[in-house]
Amino acid sequence: MTMPNPKRRGRPRSSSSPQTAAADSAIGRSVYQLASWGYPLRSRGDGAGACEVVALEARRILNRADSDGRALGPDRVEQIFESWFSREQEARREGRQWPLRERWRYTKSSLAERIPDKTLGLEGLAAELLRNDGRWVGRELVMPCGDLELAPKADSIMGQAPKIVGNGVEK
Repeated sequence: MTMPNPKRRGRPRSSSSPQTAAADSAIGRSVYQLASWGYPLRSRGDGAGACEVVALEARRILNRADSDGRALGPDRVEQIFESWFSREQEARREGRQWPLRERWRYTKSSLAERIPDKTLGLEGLAAELLRNDGRWVGRELVMPCGDLELAPKADSIMGQAPKIVGNGVEK
């Protein structure tokens, strides 16, 4: 019985290069953010999906390409995303943090309300996310909310009352 060689043969893993590992992390985080804003992972009929757009933008912004120097394909971007998602969930489980929410838990309309800048489009959002390591650093999302202590009917009746904001009173 022969012992397996402890050295790995063939092409090195992508994760062994810090630059490629960082690019893969940004790709995974960007695809997750786009999916959480309601964009489909794959193209459907008239428009491109998040994986196709992130693949093209990753080639341009992160210089992340396949072995031939071409942009990654949507299949490879989806593999990178699934690998990143499973690693992130495992790390969160060990660190006792809240797990990342899966896309199927939300409706498309509720996700579309959370898109921070609807004028950018899918390509612009993907480019902005990849430039910032997959994190949205633009203006904060503004979600309308009333006074959390009031019931909905009381909130509508007392809507004219001043609301406390930070240290002062908003008029």
